[in-house]
Amino acid sequence: MSVWSVDPEWYLGRKDGHPDLWRYVERFVCKYNVKSMVEIGGGHGYASELVEQYTGIERSHRTVEDGRRRYPQHTFLHDDWITMDTAAIPRLADLILACAVVEHCESYEAFISRALSVSPGAIVVSFFRGLDRARNEFHKRTSADTEWSEAGGVYYDNFYSRNQLTQWLDELGCNWRLDQAGGDTILVIQ
Repeated sequence: MSVWSVDPEWYLGRKDGHPDLWRYVERFVCKYNVKSMVEIGGGHGYASELVEQYTGIERSHRTVEDGRRRYPQHTFLHDDWITMDTAAIPRLADLILACAVVEHCESYEAFISRALSVSPGAIVVSFFRGLDRARNEFHKRTSADTEWSEAGGVYYDNFYSRNQLTQWLDELGCNWRLDQAGGDTILVIQ
């Protein structure tokens, strides 16, 4: 049993306001015996506590440095998932995880296609705003210097449509399902 289940106060205080999502991730890791994970936009690397091998990919240099201090046994890469050289990504990871990240990328198609190209394992992507739009809506912004991004970087604030996502996944021939965890819609590809 992980520290997340044993100490709910610790858990709730560190999971960015999505406790149902993180409980879902913990159950998924246990159910499918996930030992290795690549987390995209993993922030400080808290999910590394669930697995033996962890690689976190994060755009914020400060956050990567914090993750390296907290979890020196794991790998943290300061890079952008969409443009990075995938040679640094473990090819045999049991899970690629992205929680509350895909809305901030140019498109979920590029994001998920990249995940499919580098891992034979499961892919779990949360859509923290759900998938309630009739059509995908894209909003490109310039970011401020925050915990998750560096000043002047491109930032997206997108909203997605369940119908457009599922149609695209069907066209790809993926084995997928959508789950719910609180307000988050979770895409699982296995």
